Amino acid sequence: MANNVMTLRPAQAQLPARLRNDIAQARANLAPMDPKALAVKLNQTLALWPKPAEFETTAEFYLEALETVPADLVEKALKHVRLNSKFFPKPAELLEPIRAEMTQRRESLRDAEGKARNYRPPEPEITEAERREGLRLFAEIKGSLKRMETHADDLV
Repeated sequence: MANNVMTLRPAQAQLPARLRNDIAQARANLAPMDPKALAVKLNQTLALWPKPAEFETTAEFYLEALETVPADLVEKALKHVRLNSKFFPKPAELLEPIRAEMTQRRESLRDAEGKARNYRPPEPEITEAERREGLRLFAEIKGSLKRMETHADDLV
């Protein structure tokens, strides 16, 4: 509430379809991979290397690293380590090839939601009759003010 003017966030239904679609697309682009599918894909990739002795106690960290990542980026990350890692990868190495794209997707959602928050519907166009009525009321008020000034001068 700045300057005693309340600003209301437009209801989702009032947003133009373009903004609603942008938000929906940005959210879809960030939807995480199904956890069971993630576990299967991760196991398939990690089976390429001998598992470290401590893997049973650290396995959950591999799932944790990718649990919020969309399926297409999980695939990209796993392909990158399959093709580029000579040794059993660390969780951070799984995220490295997709970090920039995840950031870009989060920024896209933030931007779309910001546009929605700042959206103001266009002011409705006034009709010629409304314009004439406004001018008539303005002239009436202006005349009243002049009469008040004249009357005020008489009182002094």
